[in-house]
Amino acid sequence: YRVCITATMGGKEAFEENNGFHFSEEGTGRFEVIPSIFDFSKSPIYLLNRYKMTLKERKKNLEHINKIISQIVTNKFKDNKGIIQTGSYEIAKAIYYSMPPEIKSRMLIYKGSREKTVCVKIHKKSKNTILIGPTLNQGMDLPDDHCRFIIICKVPYPSLGSELVIEKTRLFKKWYESTTSNEIIQGIGRGVRNEHDYCTTYILDASFMELYKSTIEQYPIELQDRIEIIG
Repeated sequence: YRVCITATMGGKEAFEENNGFHFSEEGTGRFEVIPSIFDFSKSPIYLLNRYKMTLKERKKNLEHINKIISQIVTNKFKDNKGIIQTGSYEIAKAIYYSMPPEIKSRMLIYKGSREKTVCVKIHKKSKNTILIGPTLNQGMDLPDDHCRFIIICKVPYPSLGSELVIEKTRLFKKWYESTTSNEIIQGIGRGVRNEHDYCTTYILDASFMELYKSTIEQYPIELQDRIEIIG
């Protein structure tokens, strides 16, 4: 027997397709989900199903997104630390420069992995800073007061400007959406790191709804139960 264990498998069919694995009903392979032991009762996920952040619609909707971010940070998390996942450096800069001085002074924006490492260290020593950038959905451990809110501004689809992405999408039909959903699941997971941890998540890109419906089987039931549409 061989046992494969992963926290980022994605959908069963997509995993089989992308990796060449085949689980059969005859018993040559078996797929199991280990339930989470975390308490998510204080970790809601709010989906704003109003403004899409696609390339065509981003320009007209970013102004609305910026205002919502400002309201969330000011009204609900004035004294808390959190992260804003932007999907790109371009969007991160646009959000940063649109914020009023009192919010901008809390933001730690970076470009590249070295600057990101420095910003994370500053964030962990601060009182109420906000990490903002495109690569904040994995490779970070921000337990407890280091992350009480997460704002996802854009669904992190892989860039279709990449030849590798185009070829993988051509070869594996489920790869593109499955990978994107994995990125979102990982991003949400930055805020709840132990049994007693909690974090409020906001998904502001309405494009998420279509993705969620098409890949819902790969979202843990505990995560599905937390999602609430607010507009």
